[in-house]
Amino acid sequence: MMHVAWLLLLTSVLLGGSGDARAEAWQELRISDIAISGNRYIEKETILDRIHLRKGMFFDRKAVSQDVKRIYRTGFFSDVRVEGHRRGNGVALEYRVKEYPLIAKVEISGNDEVTTKDLKLRLKLKPGQIFNPRNRQADINTIRKGYIKKGYYQVAVDISAKPAENGRVNVHIKIDEGVKTHIRRIRFIGNRAVDDATLRGRIASSEQSLATWITDRDIFDRKRVAADVQMIEQYYQNQGFLDARVESTSTRLSSDRQGFDISYSIHEGPRYTLGEIRLQGDLVPDRATLEREITLKQGDVYSLKALRETIMKLTETVGDEGYAYATVTPLFKRDLANRIVDITLDIDKGREVYVERIDIAGNASTNDYVIRRELRQDEGARYSATAVRRSKERLKRLPYIEDVRVAMPKGSSPHKAKMRVDVTEKKSGS
Repeated sequence: MMHVAWLLLLTSVLLGGSGDARAEAWQELRISDIAISGNRYIEKETILDRIHLRKGMFFDRKAVSQDVKRIYRTGFFSDVRVEGHRRGNGVALEYRVKEYPLIAKVEISGNDEVTTKDLKLRLKLKPGQIFNPRNRQADINTIRKGYIKKGYYQVAVDISAKPAENGRVNVHIKIDEGVKTHIRRIRFIGNRAVDDATLRGRIASSEQSLATWITDRDIFDRKRVAADVQMIEQYYQNQGFLDARVESTSTRLSSDRQGFDISYSIHEGPRYTLGEIRLQGDLVPDRATLEREITLKQGDVYSLKALRETIMKLTETVGDEGYAYATVTPLFKRDLANRIVDITLDIDKGREVYVERIDIAGNASTNDYVIRRELRQDEGARYSATAVRRSKERLKRLPYIEDVRVAMPKGSSPHKAKMRVDVTEKKSGS
């Protein structure tokens, strides 16, 4: 609507009417001057920077339209209009802007569960900033998302502004938190081999009860629901259900917005026992050594956990020979009639590498040498998966280290690698 209004204004000022002949005439006029008016807080140069037309250029109606859009997209102005004034053989353009007001102060009320300090850190609306609809809506969304993460699905946010001195405004953010939204019911659909009670005991979410008010497990959390899907699938696959999966998850919010019903639709599939377990690919250091690391046994019920343990042991054994990028891929062959699965473990050793450098990161308080003395992988030595694992274990046992991550980025040549150790320190005083 704004852009249509200024185009009509420009045409009437320049031509005094409409018509193809006159339109062609003013397209041949050169711009004699460009002026800015209406700005109080925003500098003239800031506006001119958004205008691509220049003095001496031929007047171009489409170019003016693009300039207006660029000025409006800054978010500083509630309205932008252009007037053209015929001066001799040229046209002088005047860009008239109407600024959004500046914020004098921001007040927040109704926030019992979140501190005012925490809220203000996340908001775009701050003293000295522009109060525009875009920032207003962004802050409403930010506040709502923060409360929803805490389980407050009834939260309502209203942001208003009252005039203050010097054309500024005082912003008031009113929050109605409501109450936490609990999980009223958890349902499982399609589960025949495993009962509901067993599955409820395997997931992180829980139905509302007197026993859950301490843990908050009955507070609805979308991330927790997504994690529950993985827990269900892993439980099934550890019990032999190789093809088990959660096909869909349904979450329904009650009309009063106080409770959720969650449904997990499960495809169980057949339960498999293990058939033959084979090795293929790069058998390093030798087949006999690798076979001793296989914990899977023929006739056992298939278990994803046991498979992962075997893959980890094989990867480490191959890695101890200097192969930092070794991979083990399981290949499945199902016998549906007898419900037996044969697994072939395909080993790709990759290239042998030496560790040319060890970099330490994340240690703001802990000296490098304190961390390095716990490492069992040496610079210049051949890569050893066991040495890297023991290094991580030793670092995690330090009282001031919370977490450790190790990466092996490529080095200066194909047979060299860097070892990057990222540590997360515990907070002071913990």
